[in-house]
Amino acid sequence: MAQRILRLAAWALALTLMTGPAVPARAEAPPQPRLLINEQEFPDARLTPAGRFLVPMRPLFEAAGARIFWDPDARAVRAFAPGHTVTLVAGSRRAWRDDTEVTLDQEPLILEDRLFIPLRFAVEALGGSVEWDGAQQLARVHLPLPDGARLAEPQPESAPVIPYTDEELDLMARVINAEAFDEPYLGKVAVGAVIVNRVKARFFGSSIREVILAPGQFAVIKNGKAFSLPLLEDSRKAALEALYGHDPTHGAIYFNNMRLVRTASESAFWNSLARTVQIGNHTF
Repeated sequence: MAQRILRLAAWALALTLMTGPAVPARAEAPPQPRLLINEQEFPDARLTPAGRFLVPMRPLFEAAGARIFWDPDARAVRAFAPGHTVTLVAGSRRAWRDDTEVTLDQEPLILEDRLFIPLRFAVEALGGSVEWDGAQQLARVHLPLPDGARLAEPQPESAPVIPYTDEELDLMARVINAEAFDEPYLGKVAVGAVIVNRVKARFFGSSIREVILAPGQFAVIKNGKAFSLPLLEDSRKAALEALYGHDPTHGAIYFNNMRLVRTASESAFWNSLARTVQIGNHTF
């Protein structure tokens, strides 16, 4: 028996010397996930450990004609896309499309100073579609972009056009709230833009606080309405939108409800100014 075992061991050694040691077969590496948007390679997508694509929000939404406003304090972003709005918060799975709340399967993340959001939510919010080819690890996105629009290079989130403190943001929101309480949302943004334009022009001050509290400039400060009316959430959002550059007034530094003009001297003053736009009951 022992001699038989020795003969088998000698035979195995000889076979090894003739053929070399066995080498395990090398498995092919799986293909890296890729993202095509309207057949354009989009290399800046990120894949989470759970296998979900995240994409920087700004280039997709701006290519679709949306305006984006970033609130660094709330870590929230609001996008005004054609026909609807989208609101997301970094680190939260709660999001809103218009007034409808949805729960995301992956929270948005801030990576390299940019907000990355779930691909499928982003695409469907813009009226597009996503196809996934598991064999090729390829996500193919179709977006209804305006004619000639292309995806821009990803950029950091925008900065406010003028500096502000939390106290000044609250003060500005309260003035907007009182001055345009029953006005359309765009009218609220326009009132905020007037405040921003005054600060930029150093018109009655070089800060939001100085401009708003300048004597005789905002009636709602003098009569107390800025602090007595309930502060609506969209008034704060309008203030942030104006602070981050949206100016529907085209540079105006005055606004007024012309129906409330009572005297000839007031009428002469307002009629002497160039008018840029009419929004709701306000002339800018």
